[in-house]
Amino acid sequence: RLAGTPPAGATYAGWLAAAPAEAAAATALHYPMGDLLKLSNGNVAGFVDCSASQAQAFSCSPSDRTNGKFLSVVFATGVTESGSSGAGLFTNVGSSRYLIGQLRGGASSCAAPNDADYFGRFDLAYAAVLAQWLNPGPTPTFSISKTGSGTVTSSPATSAYRPSSST
Repeated sequence: RLAGTPPAGATYAGWLAAAPAEAAAATALHYPMGDLLKLSNGNVAGFVDCSASQAQAFSCSPSDRTNGKFLSVVFATGVTESGSSGAGLFTNVGSSRYLIGQLRGGASSCAAPNDADYFGRFDLAYAAVLAQWLNPGPTPTFSISKTGSGTVTSSPATSAYRPSSST
């Protein structure tokens, strides 16, 4: 939850709480080592399971939608660079883009542009814990009845939930 009001003009990223399709278009936005924004475009190549083999290394093996905890992504344009871990992976739904993953690592580089990168699946993180903060929950129902004359006020006046007025 936000601790304060976001700056004017802030844009929010939407997300998909479902696994993407294999071959879905994918775009990574990343800031390697704090550099300027980089953009990489490609496709989801499949689902994989990854495990740490050393402190700074990991390996991945093919899996399926049910058991694979990561997405394998191959970029057609752009690559990721060191320091890009945690980068958001987005896919298109109509004319909008939605978050589907976060960069764990991989072999994609200028020297190996066709190697895969691996992204944690946002749908799994959402189902496991993030939904408790990101799911808005059911919309409450309010009713107001009025008899006689008078004024109805609300506190706070800027409530996110506003009942429809009726007389």
